[in-house]
Formats: sequence, structure tokens, C-alpha cells
Amino acid sequence: LFIYQRERSRRSAHKVNIDPKDEKTLHRRSFHPKKIPEEVDVVVVGSGIGGMAAASILSQNGFKCLVLEQHDKLGGCTHTFELNKANEDGVEGFTRIEMDTGTHYLGVDSAFPFARSGALLNMVTGGRVQFTDLGDVWDSVLFPPDARAVPEGCPNKTVYKFRKGKEKVVDELVTLINPKDKGVRERIDSFLDFCHKAEQSIVPLFISRMFPRIIEWVWRPLTEPFFRYGRLTTAYAMNAIFDNDMSHEDVLAGKPLPSAMKHELTWASYLKSPSPLRDTWRRAKGVLVHPIGDYACQPRVSSIIAHSLTAWYYMNGAAYTVGPTQNISREAAREVIENGGEALVNAMVSEIIIENGRAVGVKVAKSHSKHEPVEVRAKHGVVCAAGVYNLYNNLIPDHPVAKQWRDTHTHRPSNGHVYLFVALRGDADQLGIPTTNGWYINGYDTDTVFDEYWNDKEGKRPPTVYLGFPCTKDKTWKKRYPGVSNCILISDGLWEWYGEWTDSMAHHRGDEYERVKARMSEHLLQILYEKVPSVKGHVIWHDMGTPLSDSHFLNSFEGGSYGTQCNTDFFSKESARWLMRGDTEVPGLFMAGQDAFAPAVLGASYGGLLGAVKVMGVWKGFGVFKRLVDIMADALVHYGNYSKLAAYKEAMQLVIGYKRAPANLYAPQPAA
Repeated sequence: LFIYQRERSRRSAHKVNIDPKDEKTLHRRSFHPKKIPEEVDVVVVGSGIGGMAAASILSQNGFKCLVLEQHDKLGGCTHTFELNKANEDGVEGFTRIEMDTGTHYLGVDSAFPFARSGALLNMVTGGRVQFTDLGDVWDSVLFPPDARAVPEGCPNKTVYKFRKGKEKVVDELVTLINPKDKGVRERIDSFLDFCHKAEQSIVPLFISRMFPRIIEWVWRPLTEPFFRYGRLTTAYAMNAIFDNDMSHEDVLAGKPLPSAMKHELTWASYLKSPSPLRDTWRRAKGVLVHPIGDYACQPRVSSIIAHSLTAWYYMNGAAYTVGPTQNISREAAREVIENGGEALVNAMVSEIIIENGRAVGVKVAKSHSKHEPVEVRAKHGVVCAAGVYNLYNNLIPDHPVAKQWRDTHTHRPSNGHVYLFVALRGDADQLGIPTTNGWYINGYDTDTVFDEYWNDKEGKRPPTVYLGFPCTKDKTWKKRYPGVSNCILISDGLWEWYGEWTDSMAHHRGDEYERVKARMSEHLLQILYEKVPSVKGHVIWHDMGTPLSDSHFLNSFEGGSYGTQCNTDFFSKESARWLMRGDTEVPGLFMAGQDAFAPAVLGASYGGLLGAVKVMGVWKGFGVFKRLVDIMADALVHYGNYSKLAAYKEAMQLVIGYKRAPANLYAPQPAA
């Protein structure tokens, strides 16, 4: 660790100065062969948070990195863009407005560097991205009116608020679902505690993945609980704990449910529940699936690991960037460039070069051009942050390892989404726009509403819809876009719905495609007006994107939002050969991003860290963890008035997941 720190100090003294006129364009430096640095150490394919995390960490540790992004901006799902469309509200002219793409909010832990995820994001961005804590109520779960009977004396609500901290969440749900029976609190507590244990089980797996494959077996006794949790579906765990009052041991063992009880959240399984409080449990389960939008997999299919990671990531609240979420990739790019590397957009990688069995570089050309690709060699190899499907189907399709993957893997791509970007006339205060995120769920029987929608996408409402208003979360919005507001609505979508248009160009897909989009837009606007009626009559224009949009702009495989679907196969021992790891079976070829560890921004960040560790080696990897501990300890001294020694002790426990940061540290204050 001493040698690591000495080397890191020596390297930081030789940083490249960035020209002030380039400050605002670090995230959109266009590809040209002349811009490729000499003697590149590592090529990173893809600039989502996973790729940028890997590149930033490697750059800070002496590796000259070249990041190549096929889109015209860095960031993947952390990038933002502007839409400039003709007004449709009777006012002449055009309105230009900013939209975010995938980072609609973060867990508040990512905003505070005393938490592990916050320390990681701090390291990746050099501590230059600021965040706003979204407050005590950070999510509202919204339902349509439910006509089914509730127990006498119990409320029948359509809005449930999620507050900071497990105790407040439990109090809120007990009050709004069934305040009369003390068993309600006990079972909600039991389910959340079970999820917490599942979430903690991932830490030994991460540590084991830092080591070479040949000695991963040493960690098997510590990683076994993770795989036991991973094989359980969310619906099974909910039905077992709520309807059948099973112990955690029986649930983890996968004890069969009563034969009449299906392993899904449907009206049929509700009717067959043996519990006299079956309607109470139906509502509790329907509300507690709400993080589902952050991993896009219905309860009958999703692993309880995916649900638990998401639920507990947000348990302390949520945060949003000060300014556009694009700041994350821009500041990560600064770390790469200042350390002698480069991050280039409009750079389409067509092939990873394998020589003598080892990945040694890539072939890359300017996106959407007819120029011949140029070869870029990398001394230490290539990090693919574009997902396993793009890697093995498109970048090394003929390699024997890719053929083995196609023959043996059991996982499948993530489902996609449809997006409605809405411009609103008037500022958020005037329009009465809520400051919290909203999650609309089209009924408490979650699997039923998914199944109905998959079978009739035009006749049924979407099963889930995210209602987000970046204009209320970003403190700089009113200054940057005075007099207008924005809204982003996101619901579920399948790639196969749009198969006939996959080979057509964007904006030239024909009348039928536009008709399908118009029908889906109508569904989403109805939900918006129902849940936020004050915005009706203030829409300037709206624009819809589909999984084809994700495929076109983000190069996501079959329009999937989260790489590989978060079902039980993703978290199985059988998939461990391919997923949740930063290396591959091809020497010199590494992975970063969601498929390298876990879904969404947080999981992809850790995937980037894991990929970087595999490139530099396990011992230097522990040096990176020492740096994380340093960041966390300094933050504990600043936020919590810890002594230096006490701060380091606390930081060590936090970094290995032994405990969570004390709640009092999350006081309302600017999070730097």
C-alpha cells in the first residue's frame, strides 16, 4: 500500500493541463485518428458509467486510457440531450429543452462520500460533481383506484410515500395499509430484513471476483449465501413471508409454498392465499415491489437479489445532480484526459483485435462514415463496457469463447422501455409539479398487470410508469431554462413489438410506427393528467422513444435498458462464467458496466471498478480500496466530527458492508 501511494503521488505530479476553452466540451470530443494518444495502455469500449468508472480509475493509477463511444456524447445512460421542437400549444416558434436519459435519480449514498457508493463516485469524478438531497419523501408509489374490499377500518389509498430510513417506510406502510393488526408491521419488517441480508451477501462475491479465477474457489464458503438468495424470485420471497409467515431460513432454503399458492403476484394467487389478511398482504406486496422500475423485471421472473440491491440502495433517500447528469461523464473524462488519455465520441468500434489468443486492440472508425477502420493497439488490453451481448455477438463473434457462450449461456437480454419526453410551459412552482419521483403501478397484482400488458400493449395501460420532473430536482434548472419545465414518463416495452422496423432509419419508420407511438403516448399522458392534473393544458410538445431509440442512440442490444435481464439466471452459479465479473476467458479482454456486476447506475459503477481492478491486478486493486477508505474517512471527519482514528475504523466497516452509515449524517445539507 505504501508503494501504491508513492506511485500514485508521483503520477499525479505529471498531469496534463486542459485548455480552458475545452472545459465545456470534454464530453463531446469527436473521433479522429490524429487524436489517438501514443502508446495507449487500455482501450475502453463504451462510455456509460461503467466504462467511465473503469477508465477514470485506471487513469488515476498510471494507465493511459482511450475511451471510444459510438454516440455523439459520452455518458451512456448518464448523458443528457436537448430537444428542439415546434410548439404544439398555439404559441409560435420552437422550444428547446433538456432531458435526461437514464440517471433520473441516485440513492443518497451516492451523493455523500462517507458512504461506499458515494466514495466511488467521488473518486471517479474527482469529487467535482455536486448533488442535491431530494429530502425526506423521495418516491411516491401511485395506484389506480382499487374497488376490492379492504378489512374493516383500514384505508384504501392510491398514494404511498417512501421516506428516508427503514423505520419511516414501515410506519408509512402500516398506517396506510392496515394499522389495526400488529402482524402487519412484523411481516413488513421481516421482508425488508430478508432483503437486507440478500443485499449484504453480494460483498463477498465482489471481493472474490477481484482475485484470479483459478483461486476463486477459496471464497466459495462466503459466496454460497449469495447464490442461494439469487435463485429465489421476488414473488416467491414475498408470498413466502407475507402470506405464509415463513422463517428466513425456510425461505432461503426454497421451501415449497402450499400447492395452491403460485410463485407469482396475481389475482389467482391472492385468492388461494391461506391467510385471513390476504388483502392486506396483497397491498403490501403490491407497494413493496416499487423499485421494480430500476431493474425492469416482473416479480415472477426477477431475482430477490436484484430487488434487494435496489430497495436498500434507496433506503436512506435519493439525490440528483446539481446541473445536468451529463456532469458525471464529463468530470470522469477530465480524469482520463488529465492523465494523458483521451475520451472520444462518434467512434464506432467494429472489432476487438485478437492476436496469439490475446486481445491487443480494436478497429474503430468515425460513426456513420464510410472511412476504413483504423487499428488502435493497447499494451494492457481492452475493456468492453458494451455488455456481453454486444461483446460476444458483435465484437468477437467468431472467437471460440464467443461460440461457447452462445452454446451454453441461459441468461437473456433485459426488457426495454418506451419514453415520453414532455415539455411544459411555466415553471414548476406555477404548475404545482411535485418535487418527488412518482411510480405508477397499474394494480396490486403486479404479475397480472404485466401479463395483461404483454398480451395487449395498445388496449391495456402499462404495468409501471415512472413520472419524473428533472426541473424540480436540479437546482440550476430555473436559471438555465426559465419559464419552462420538463417531464419524463417511462414505461415497459419489448423489442419484438418493433421487429418490423429494426432495419429502418430513425424518423423514417412509416405511418404504422407513428400510430403505435401515438397510442402509447396517449396512455402515458392519461396517467400524467390523472396523477398530476395541474399540468394539463400546459404541454408544449411531447416526443416518444422506443427500444429502437435505445438501440440507435445507446447501441444497447435489442433495446435492453439493463444489459442482461435480472432474473434468477443472471445471479446463478451457471452464469458466473460470463456475468458479474471484470475479466473474460480471453486474455487481455476485460468487462465493465452492468453485466460486469449488477444493474443500473450503481451496479454499473461497481462493474467499472471491478474491470479496472482486473486490469491492474488484485494487489493494486486493494490500493484502490485504500483510496476509497481514505475518501470515506475524510468525509466522516467532515460530516460527523469523527476523530481521524475513529473515522478510519468506521470507514473500514462501511467499505466491507459490515454496517451502514449512521442516519444522522444524512442531515439536510448540500452534498458535495
